[in-house]
Amino acid sequence: MLINSARGPVLASVLPRHTSKQPNAGDAYIPSGRASELDSKWQLARIRQKLPTELPTTNFSHIEKLLKSKASPEVTEAVKKAYEVAEAAHARDTRQDGTPYIHHPARVCAFLIAECGVTQPEVLQAALLHDVVEDTPTTIQDIEATFGKKTAEYVDWLTKPSSPNFNSKEERNAYQAARIERSPKEVRMIKLADRMDNISDLHLLPPNGKMERYVKDTRENYLDLAAQTDLKIYGKMQLRVTQLEQLAHLRAA
Repeated sequence: MLINSARGPVLASVLPRHTSKQPNAGDAYIPSGRASELDSKWQLARIRQKLPTELPTTNFSHIEKLLKSKASPEVTEAVKKAYEVAEAAHARDTRQDGTPYIHHPARVCAFLIAECGVTQPEVLQAALLHDVVEDTPTTIQDIEATFGKKTAEYVDWLTKPSSPNFNSKEERNAYQAARIERSPKEVRMIKLADRMDNISDLHLLPPNGKMERYVKDTRENYLDLAAQTDLKIYGKMQLRVTQLEQLAHLRAA
């Protein structure tokens, strides 16, 4: 475009242009410290997207559905009996999120069926009963009288020894982890499924250090055990531990 002037035609493009247009937000200068903070928040959001916002409220109907095409009615009935005993024993117990405690052993049982193809009734019974002796007045003798020697043996392996024998909770946990290493494969499968469920909602806890301690314990005491016991569980556990470690690092940044 040409504009006439005393000095002749002038290109409009060379004249200064006045505009009230503001610079795009995307073009604004962001200090490196602020950019790093935004990047950390973005990474934090990405990790959280991959983690569950809550755990399923699993009950016997879910377990029954999983067993329907994989096991006989007799197996299903034997597992149902253990579920009912566990539900009654944990009737007053709740998890850290306030949900009924029975959902935890039910999820452990369902995980073993769905992810590992376990249908042995004694293993599934022990999965449902794995915290009963440790957390309620029920004894190993009670378990054996009701479910037989094999189920009672598995539950006994899974029951931590009493606290007075140890100087700290960490010492007790390390002792139990070493004990589980020597246990039958069926017991190790239950314990690993239990640990998988326990690390599934750690990111939902208040940032009080418990997640970091539990993840550290899992890496030190259970990842190698998972690799030696079941590669499918190992893959899932390795992924979740890595996600939680990244989350802890970003929280601390």
